[in-house]
Amino acid sequence: SMQDAQQSILALHSGMSSFNTMNKADQQVLTNTTAIMSKLGVDAQTSASNLDILTKSMGMNAKEADKATKEIAATAQALGVSQQKMAADFAAAAPALSAHGEAGVQIFRKLAAQSKLLINLILLKAQPKQPENLMRF
Repeated sequence: SMQDAQQSILALHSGMSSFNTMNKADQQVLTNTTAIMSKLGVDAQTSASNLDILTKSMGMNAKEADKATKEIAATAQALGVSQQKMAADFAAAAPALSAHGEAGVQIFRKLAAQSKLLINLILLKAQPKQPENLMRF
């Protein structure tokens, strides 16, 4: 909607240092990304901050940052984790992940999956006679 687009643009202007200097096509890509993530439950400020990390710290262009954001969202969906939590976890891990450049996103996705697997193993060990309590992976 028009309101989603306006909120996305405002968040990107305030939360993404390079947004104002990008060309219009790249601005549109990231505005759409932020609006999509908003519909999935990620607040626009978190999305803008993560896009800033992806472009500034990890060296991605707008289309690469869009793709990485959608990959992180797909990982959240696959693991049954809320989109907002996954986005916040990515932001929290970003300082360590940034040293790996673009590979940082894939490293984060693998760590998220391993973390979920570890939780499943702990739950299974704690309640071995109740496999229905095992979170679906």
